[in-house]
Amino acid sequence: MRNPNAIALWVCGAAALAAGASCRPGAEPLRPPMPPPTVNGVPATPLSELGDDRPVEARTLVIRHRLVTLQLPLGTASQTEEIWSYVNEEPTGARLGACLARNGMRIGLGRERDWPEIARILRRLTGQPLARGQLIARPGHPAAVALKKGQPVQTIFTFRLDGTLVGRDYPAGDNLLVLTAGVDFDAPRNVLLTGAPDVRSTRRRTRYVKGEAGYVLASKPIHHRLEELAFRLSVAPGGFVMVGPGREVARATSPGNRFLVHRQEGERFETVLVIAPEVFLAPARVRE
Repeated sequence: MRNPNAIALWVCGAAALAAGASCRPGAEPLRPPMPPPTVNGVPATPLSELGDDRPVEARTLVIRHRLVTLQLPLGTASQTEEIWSYVNEEPTGARLGACLARNGMRIGLGRERDWPEIARILRRLTGQPLARGQLIARPGHPAAVALKKGQPVQTIFTFRLDGTLVGRDYPAGDNLLVLTAGVDFDAPRNVLLTGAPDVRSTRRRTRYVKGEAGYVLASKPIHHRLEELAFRLSVAPGGFVMVGPGREVARATSPGNRFLVHRQEGERFETVLVIAPEVFLAPARVRE
C-alpha cells in the first residue's frame, strides 16, 4: 500500500512503461511522450517548436515540471555516491552545498543523456517502477511538491550558511518543496529554477489579499520557508534537477530527515525527487 506521506500527484501507467521500451533494457526515458498542457481550453505550444516567424501576441509562457520520485530504504541514496556521480552539485555553490550537506540534503544538476543510467540504478536499488507526475505553473508563480503531508507540530534544527545551528518549532501541516520558475535572461533557452523547503500550516489565517477586483478577504495557510536552504539553478533544455538525502539525513531533527524520510510499515525510507522543467507558449486570457 502506498504511504499517505508519499508525494501526491504521481501517475505510473502502462504508457510510461511502453515509452521506455524503446530505450536500452531497464532504462526509462526522463520525458516519455506526453501531450502539451491545456491552458484556457487550448493546447500550449512547446517553446522549442516556436519559429522566429510565429506571432506571439496574446500569448504567455507556461512552465511544466515533469516530476519523478522514488522511495528507497534509508541509507540507499544518502550513504552512497552511485547516483550522485551522474549529477553536478557544483552549480549550487560551495557555500550552499556545504550547508545542504550539514542539513542532510543534496541537490544536483543533471543532463538528459545521463538519465537512463540513473534510472537503471534507482530501479535496481528499489526494484520498483519510477512514479511520475507533473506540475503546471506560470513563470514567477510558486508551485508546491508535497513531500510529507499531515505532519504534527515538529522541531527542526537547521544549520545556517555561517555554520551556526538554530532550532525552531513549526506548526502542524505539510512539508513541501516550493518551486518558482522563469526564463533565464542570460541564457533564454534555459529555465531559471528556484526552490526551497517549506512548511505549510494546516491552520488558516484570514487577511486581505489583492485580487483582480481589488483587495478581498481570503483564508490561507501560513508558509514557513527554510530560507537558508533555498537554491537557484539554470536548467538547460533536456536537463533536470535531482533533490535527495545527504549523509546527515540520519539526524532526526535535520531538514533532510523531516522532509525526505518517512516510515512505512515500521521501516524508514528516503525520497529522491527529480524535476525536469519544460517551457510552453500558451494563449493568454485577454480581458474584454
